[in-house]
Amino acid sequence: MQQKNKYIFLILFQCAIFGIEFIAVKYILVAGYAPFFLLAIRFFIATLALVGFYSIFNIFRSGKVNSFNKKELLYGVIAGIFLFLSFALQTYGAKYTTPAKNGVFTGLYVIFTPIIVMLITKKFTWKPLLIALVSFVGVMVVSNFFAEQLTINIGDFLTILCAITFAAHFILLEKFLTNSNIDFFNFTSIQLLVVAILSCITAFSFEAIEFHNLILDAKVLWLFLFLGIVCTAFSYFIQTVAQSKLTANTVSVVSCSESVFAVIFGIYFGYDQFSLSLIVGTLIIVVSMVLISISNEK
Repeated sequence: MQQKNKYIFLILFQCAIFGIEFIAVKYILVAGYAPFFLLAIRFFIATLALVGFYSIFNIFRSGKVNSFNKKELLYGVIAGIFLFLSFALQTYGAKYTTPAKNGVFTGLYVIFTPIIVMLITKKFTWKPLLIALVSFVGVMVVSNFFAEQLTINIGDFLTILCAITFAAHFILLEKFLTNSNIDFFNFTSIQLLVVAILSCITAFSFEAIEFHNLILDAKVLWLFLFLGIVCTAFSYFIQTVAQSKLTANTVSVVSCSESVFAVIFGIYFGYDQFSLSLIVGTLIIVVSMVLISISNEK
């Protein structure tokens, strides 16, 4: 139990970092960077940081540069494609729907994850699905979703699709990393590089990038480094390590705390206001995390 809770804490720490990420992304977008161009820069920085750090570490440890095996390449490419699809659908969904609905419908991954697992294993288990429902209600309350008009548009539909790909990504990580002889650094590096390449292709294919209008001051530069190194390289390495010991259902439930951290940091930086919904929603999500922590999954 203590071992499991240690990895749950790692995912919780990752979600806290992702909560700060929203502030950095908002600032860079206002500075004139198109979404996929931003993602391309972010994930290239992340890949260089992770590969560079691990190469230096290996040189000092063994005098050799790290090498990749076929399984790491294959699994990393597949996971990277699903991670890119998740970001792509979420980003374009955000263009056509409200922030609250974008956040809530993304949070549907907590419902889709156990459903997909059940479809794959052909075994119905009520406990993870019930915990997922509790967690999703918490996300809805935190995001003040009930104040929104309950209509579905193309942005909502794209966001729901992104929730499915995020759920698939959680499940793929569990399958690839559990009881598998994979180097976590190598796997994460390949995954991030795939997202960077696909984001770059998408950006130059569909986005009108006007380089002369882009702001590149010290703050934007530091935020890019923060997004690339801390929010991406470090965070996704944490997720890779943690998910080698946790089920996809557990990770999806704990990841709902990202909504709480996003609102908390939004309040701190003046983008949101403190509300009763934050308190109630946080308590609901905490209850769901306690339930998943004491369950018999892994």
